[in-house]
Amino acid sequence: MRRGTFFDRLAEAKRKFDPHGQGAWYRGMKKSSYKLEPSYLRFPQLGGKEHNLMARFTRQGARFLDTKDKWERLAFMQHYGVPTKLMDWTTNVTAAIYFALAFKVKTEEELEEPHIWILNPFHLNGSKAALAKFSITWTSPRS
Repeated sequence: MRRGTFFDRLAEAKRKFDPHGQGAWYRGMKKSSYKLEPSYLRFPQLGGKEHNLMARFTRQGARFLDTKDKWERLAFMQHYGVPTKLMDWTTNVTAAIYFALAFKVKTEEELEEPHIWILNPFHLNGSKAALAKFSITWTSPRS
């Protein structure tokens, strides 16, 4: 696939989804089979233990945290790989492409239809669709 073709398709998807240029958010994911859900919900055994995770993180990393703000602590937890109910979104489409493609993949089969979710946060409270899925067509460099 030519480089321009992919970015042209992505720009067209963004134009359709965000016609007024209000600002779209992106989330890159390696596999199309992955659900769009926070990491905390991917582990059923954690149900009801969010407070315990935060308390343990705060206790063990207290000397590194100079905040009592719960949202800031959740952001630190997310950054350091602790399952939280937060989801990372970006306004930078190249960052989303990175997260869709930049994981260790041993074979081409492991790269199961990477894709980018596009979210228009201004439509969340309205009647228009706020979320769209954009597949990244993978073409082997050997093709």
